Parts: sequence; C-alpha cells; structure tokens
Amino acid sequence: MSKYQHHKRTPEEEEYYRVFTLRNGSKRRIKIEPWRSLQGELKKLGITESDIFQMQMVKKKDLNG
Repeated sequence: MSKYQHHKRTPEEEEYYRVFTLRNGSKRRIKIEPWRSLQGELKKLGITESDIFQMQMVKKKDLNG
C-alpha cells in the first residue's frame, strides 16, 4: 500500500462557502472555517453588515465561477 493515501471527503466534510451579495450588486465569497466567526469573515473580506444585501451558504461544487 502506498505511503501517501488520498483522503476522500465524506459528505459531512464537504467544503462550504458563504457568498455575500452586496448592496452595490457585487458578490464576495469566503470559505467557511469552523474556527472563524461571521464577524471574522466580514473583517477578512473588508465589508460590513450594512454592505450586505443577501448571504448564502453554498457547497463548493455548486459555486458558479
């Protein structure tokens, strides 16, 4: 058996992203990390709550572009 094994993700290990649609019509996305708060995500993206029109949690495989 190979020393290096490829780990196949189980469904509960699926990668998720939070997609923010901003009031100016642009979109920003960030990978959801269990250790990072929503406020931490906003800080990393350089946006504020008042900039957000909508936010969604999306599976990595469902991201378009």
